[in-house]
Amino acid sequence: MNILVIGNGFDLAHGLPTKYGDFLDFIAILGFKSIQNGITNFTLCEREKLVSNDESNTKKMEIIINQLNNIDIVKEPIKCILGFKEKAIENHDRSNTISYNNFWIEYFLKRRNKIGENWIDFEQEIADVLKKLEYNNNFYYKIFDEIKTFYDIKYGSPELNKIEEISKKAFGENNIDMVYIYNQPIQDGGGNTQNCLFIWNDIYNKTIGDIVKNLEKDLDNLILAFEIYLKEIVQNIPIQTMNINNIGQIDKVISFNYTNTFSKIYNNNNNVEVNYLHGKVREDLNNDTNNMVLGIDEYLPKETKSTNLTFVYFKKYFQRIYKKNGAKYKEWLIEPDIYTGNGQEGVDYYKDGNLKIAYNNVYFFGHSLAESDRDILRELIENEYTKIKIFYYNIESYGIQIQNLIRIIGQDKLLEYTYRENKKIEFIE
Repeated sequence: MNILVIGNGFDLAHGLPTKYGDFLDFIAILGFKSIQNGITNFTLCEREKLVSNDESNTKKMEIIINQLNNIDIVKEPIKCILGFKEKAIENHDRSNTISYNNFWIEYFLKRRNKIGENWIDFEQEIADVLKKLEYNNNFYYKIFDEIKTFYDIKYGSPELNKIEEISKKAFGENNIDMVYIYNQPIQDGGGNTQNCLFIWNDIYNKTIGDIVKNLEKDLDNLILAFEIYLKEIVQNIPIQTMNINNIGQIDKVISFNYTNTFSKIYNNNNNVEVNYLHGKVREDLNNDTNNMVLGIDEYLPKETKSTNLTFVYFKKYFQRIYKKNGAKYKEWLIEPDIYTGNGQEGVDYYKDGNLKIAYNNVYFFGHSLAESDRDILRELIENEYTKIKIFYYNIESYGIQIQNLIRIIGQDKLLEYTYRENKKIEFIE
């Protein structure tokens, strides 16, 4: 059996703007549209640098804008979902900007602006935030303060004034932020000892539950907005076809994508079963429930991962179960049939040299093999009845895929799978 596994690179290879960064650019454009006249004449504030100005990005933006001009229905729903708020920035040139009433959107934009071209993706950023909240270190105080302040401004909080008052007494007007990384008792302006860490932890214990719920809600709204973008913009863009005949006849598809690109181009008769592990864009956004999975891999150690469930809502394995996406692919990985005879492709000898077994050929196309999909990737790769063929785009992506495989299955197994006479893993350019 030939099983094709596709990741986001599959859509990108077909000319579709499906990267998380493409969606952020779209959100930035949509935001600026709400405070400017005419989307075809939009101008971005140089000071904000929300959308990069290189040639490829300009071309991509033209595609998105053309689609957006033709689909008025997409504008207001996303504005409503993400809670856009217009605000004027008082400065020398009276530049306009946009505020997104969604923590994840604002955080992603800020991080991308800071990091630049090395910015990774939503999943890595979400993981970093949750790990900082999970582990009690200096980063924890700063990220908790950032999140809490965001929701205090959004919903209001009487506790905000309390901690600011103590901070000002202890450190002065210009050094308030120091309190959030300070671990020792301090003296305020009147010589009285104040344990700011104790006060901060007291506030944390009272509010962490509410903050987690708000982060979950904002994640759901982010996913819904992303679905609208994929449905109304991406899936209406003409697809660039390509030759995938070097894979041979495809029997099954495991898709980590939300789009219907494979079925739309290569499965017109619907004779190839597709398992959308992360859910898929709905045909009608007004019916059913969004089942798209956007989250992170399990990062807790074995001894606590089944008991510490504070952030379980953000983990992919939970979302796949919660959103009822199923795991049809598991049925495809059961022990294949045993054959006799010679010359059959994908067949290897058993030890006695007489019986032969037909392995499942698993082709990875457009998948970076990132750790966020570790559990499923390990299941596919380490299955004793699979042979793995990994397509890579260029030498850089080849190196990244090797590094990711080391993280997933370990150095020893990777060496065993790629160097033995009967290779289990093969890379194809």
